[in-house]
Amino acid sequence: EKAENELAVALTRQTVLLEKTLAKQTIILNSNITSAEAKVRSEEKSYATELTKKNFLIEQIADCEIRAPKDGIATLATEEKEYKDEVFVVDVGAKVREGQVVVTIPDSDKMRVQVGVNEANINTIEVGQPVVITGTVLNGQSLQGIVVSKNTKPEPTNRWRENVKKYITYVDVIAPPEGLLAGLTVDVEIQVERAEEAIQIPVVAIQERNGKHYCLVVEGEEYKVVQIETPLNNSTNAWVVSGLAAGQMVVQNPKMLEGVVDFPKAMDASEVTMSTFGEELLTNEESQEEDGDDVEIVEETPLSPNEPECPSGC
Repeated sequence: EKAENELAVALTRQTVLLEKTLAKQTIILNSNITSAEAKVRSEEKSYATELTKKNFLIEQIADCEIRAPKDGIATLATEEKEYKDEVFVVDVGAKVREGQVVVTIPDSDKMRVQVGVNEANINTIEVGQPVVITGTVLNGQSLQGIVVSKNTKPEPTNRWRENVKKYITYVDVIAPPEGLLAGLTVDVEIQVERAEEAIQIPVVAIQERNGKHYCLVVEGEEYKVVQIETPLNNSTNAWVVSGLAAGQMVVQNPKMLEGVVDFPKAMDASEVTMSTFGEELLTNEESQEEDGDDVEIVEETPLSPNEPECPSGC
């Protein structure tokens, strides 16, 4: 009888396990499997996302290393701010924008001078004109160059800068010497016109009246007012094509003798035509050069590597 009771209990337990416990555990285990599979898929996506970030950072680190495309001397770029009287220089810790030039490698075999030509002289500049390049940084050496292009729009001006407009003109250096560095400041003489045995006098020796030009010629102990024609000047000397002969002496500052010598009377201010030559007379005090020198325009300008053939504004 005892054995029969134990058999009945065992059969009951078997029935419970088969009909209830088995089904319950199957549901639980299937749920755990589904949850584990979902977690695996989530971790795989997270891994893929992190791997993408890793690859991006590797590319960014690689892009932070700048490799020179050619041999040369790397120089930090500078940028002149348009609305401020200051120049931005790339340095450690400086913030730069995308696409900004931070380093340049000048080609010492192809050097170019960037000249800021005054608006009063820009119409005399033409492509192909010969140029002489000098300066203290060249240790007395004189370089030859040629005008290759000029901008048709002036450089921007603002209240921090002078109001005189300047047009950028580019001059290629012919056969630059070895060791010539970019960024140097040099003197540029552009030969705009050539005249053999040209008669020249200092511009300070000229007086302008009603659009005409006069000078004082010394004749013994007297002074004679002579009208002259000066088609061109280089801000120091003026080229005289008529009115004077070589060897004549002129007064270098005739304005001091206005009370002694009678110049033609000037018109009223409302009748006088504006002349840029009068401004040149007030800013030039250099002495007369020898007869026969070429008439040239002189600008002081930095030496730089080649710029685009026709920069913005052409």
